[in-house]
Amino acid sequence: MWRRLKRLWGSSRKEAGLSDDFEPALSRAEAGFHASSALAGAASIGSFGGDPFIERLQDLDVDLAAGQADERVVSKMRELLVAAPTDPRVLRRAAALLRGLEDEALAEAFEAGATSAHGAPLVVLARAFLDMDDAPLALALADGALGRDALAREGRAAAAHARSTVEALHVGACALAAMGEHERVLERLDGAMGPGTPDLALRYAQSALATDSPERAARARAYLGSVAQSLPIDASIARCEAFPPDLDGAEDAQQRLLFVLYGAVLLDDAAEGERLDPTRIGNWMRALGALLRDLGGDVRPAWISPRGEVLARWLAAQLPATCSAIPLSARLPKQPVLAVVVDDFELAQLWETRAFFDAPAGSCGAGGAGAGGAAKGSPIFQAIKDPSERGSPVADVIGVFRAGVQLPFEALDAERAADRTPPRMLAQSFMDAEARPDPDELEPFLAWARAREAMLSLAAPPEPGERLALDVDAAG
Repeated sequence: MWRRLKRLWGSSRKEAGLSDDFEPALSRAEAGFHASSALAGAASIGSFGGDPFIERLQDLDVDLAAGQADERVVSKMRELLVAAPTDPRVLRRAAALLRGLEDEALAEAFEAGATSAHGAPLVVLARAFLDMDDAPLALALADGALGRDALAREGRAAAAHARSTVEALHVGACALAAMGEHERVLERLDGAMGPGTPDLALRYAQSALATDSPERAARARAYLGSVAQSLPIDASIARCEAFPPDLDGAEDAQQRLLFVLYGAVLLDDAAEGERLDPTRIGNWMRALGALLRDLGGDVRPAWISPRGEVLARWLAAQLPATCSAIPLSARLPKQPVLAVVVDDFELAQLWETRAFFDAPAGSCGAGGAGAGGAAKGSPIFQAIKDPSERGSPVADVIGVFRAGVQLPFEALDAERAADRTPPRMLAQSFMDAEARPDPDELEPFLAWARAREAMLSLAAPPEPGERLALDVDAAG
C-alpha cells in the first residue's frame, strides 16, 4: 500500500491534466482565510459562488462521490493540500480519499489535522509525505504546522506547541534539503538552533556542507547531542576544508556532494531510465578494482542475490586470486568482505543480514584493523542509488546516482527456467562482450581518488549504525 501511495502521490500535473495556473503561492492568502473561517464554523461550500478555490473543492467532491481514487484524483487532492494545508475542508476530503485507498492510519492523521488547532497533526502528515518523496507537500504541511503553532503558542499547551514547532522546522528543512534548497534550509534554521535541538543542528550542518560552508557547519556542531552525531560531521568538515571547490575545479557536483557529506565515491553518471551496456559496467569494475588494489585491502566481493553475484564475480576478475567472490552467507566470522548490492531494495536486504553486522578483521585501507587500527564496518558497493530513497544508508562506492537506471540482467529472469543464464555464465559473457578500454582512461578518476584516499569511507568503512542516511538532493 505504501508503495502504491508513493506512486499515486508522485503523479505529475501533466499526467493529471491540471494547469499550472493554480499555484500554491497564489492561493495561500485565500487559503488562510478559508482555514480561519472554517475553524470558526464558516458557511457551507455553496455560499462562496465564483471562488476558484471552492470550485476546486466541488470538482473534487464529484470524484469522491463517484468513488474515484486514481492518479488524476490524487493529483487534484495534492494541489489543494499544497495550496491550503491547514484548511479543515481540504484535510477532511483528504481523509475520505485515503479511506478510499484503504489507508486508515493516514486517513485518521488527516482527520486529526482537520480538528486540531495546533500543528502536531500536520507535522505527522508532513513526515509521512516526506517519506513518500513528496517534499513540496511535506514543506507546505510543515509550514502550516508552524502557522497554527504561532497562533496557539499562548496558554497551557505552550510547551507542546514549542516541541511541535521544532519538529515542524526540522521536517520542513528536510523537505527543502530534499529539493536541493540548502540556502533556504540555512535561512529557516538560523537562530532556531540551541541546546536540546540536535536534529536541527545536524540538518543545518549538512546543508552548510552542501553549500561548501564548513565554518557554518562548525557553528552548528556545538549543538549536536552525541559523539555518534558529531564524528561524521567532523569528518565531513575535514573533507570540505581539505578539498575546497576552487581546488576541485570542474569536479562533478554529484561526486563532490557525495564525497563531502558521506566520503562516498561515484563511478559514473547516467540519464534517468537509461539502460547500461556491459562496457559501461566493465569500466566501473576496472575503476573499483584499481581503487581496491590501491587501498591494499584483501577483501572478497560478497553478494546477496543472483544480480549481485554477477557484479561480484565481475569485480573479482579485477582483484588478486585470493579475493574471489562469495555469497555473503558463506562469510567466515569477521572475514573482510565488500558487500555488493544492486539497488536500494538489496541495500535494505543487506541491513537484515546478520553476517553483514559482524565486525571484520580488517578493512580496505591502511588504517583498518588488519594494520593495527580499530575494527570498522564492512565496505559497500551499490550499483544504482535512487536519489529519492532518502533515509537509506549511503554506500562507500556508488555506480550511478539516478532513478530507474537499468542493468542488462534480463537473462537471469527469463520466463522459462530453461532460458535463464546462471550468474557465473552471465558475468563471463559480459566480460567477453566488453570493448577493450584505453589503458589511460582511468587515470583522471584514479588521480581524484588517490588524492582523497585517506578521507574515503571505503578506506575506513563506518559501522552500519554510524552511516549517515541520504537526505539531500544530489541528483543534479
